[in-house]
Amino acid sequence: MKTEKTQELSGLLSVLEDVKNSVIQEIGIEFPEIVVSLAREEKGKVHGHFTHFTPWKKGEKLANEIFLSAESLSRGAVDTMGTLLHELAHAYNFKNQIEDVTGDGYHNKKFQNTAQEIFSLKIEKSEKKSIGLSKTSMPEHALKRWKKEIEKIEKALSVTALQVEKGQKKSRNKNGIKAMCNCGEIIRLSQKVLDNCRPMCQNCDSEFIAEENGEE
Repeated sequence: MKTEKTQELSGLLSVLEDVKNSVIQEIGIEFPEIVVSLAREEKGKVHGHFTHFTPWKKGEKLANEIFLSAESLSRGAVDTMGTLLHELAHAYNFKNQIEDVTGDGYHNKKFQNTAQEIFSLKIEKSEKKSIGLSKTSMPEHALKRWKKEIEKIEKALSVTALQVEKGQKKSRNKNGIKAMCNCGEIIRLSQKVLDNCRPMCQNCDSEFIAEENGEE
């Protein structure tokens, strides 16, 4: 059974797919097959990327991927839309054999031209010189052009991932999972031990069962 958060996250991904398709229809030019994926990118180094290889299969067709970092969703709908358009500009260039990135991720003027002229973005030099013309923003005419798409994303952004600060250690529950028998005795153990050993209570001869929440 899906949890509420899982349903919200899958709904967000569905909206991002719909928005991608809406943009492609609006542009009216052939694109490669694309799957939008969403995951936590704990290093926090990228908002998204477009793959030149095809890691997905849609029916009988192979598909490229536009990856969006879940942490970057906290920037809001406008910036999320900007990232999606940025990656779609890469997809457009890829389909049309336009080399828009040179060296180790350097975005050149060919990328800038596509992103600005076709997708209405504003592209400037990044503070990180090695990635070139990559800094992306949504000027007024882009906000008007993509208003409906931005509103769709805004409504779907009820789930965002938290950025783990560099050097910050993730908390770990050292107490293990809480499991209880029929007579009310409680033990704590790892999920692996619970699954493999299936401990029994010596008082009531019932199996220890993990609570639904698992961890406190």
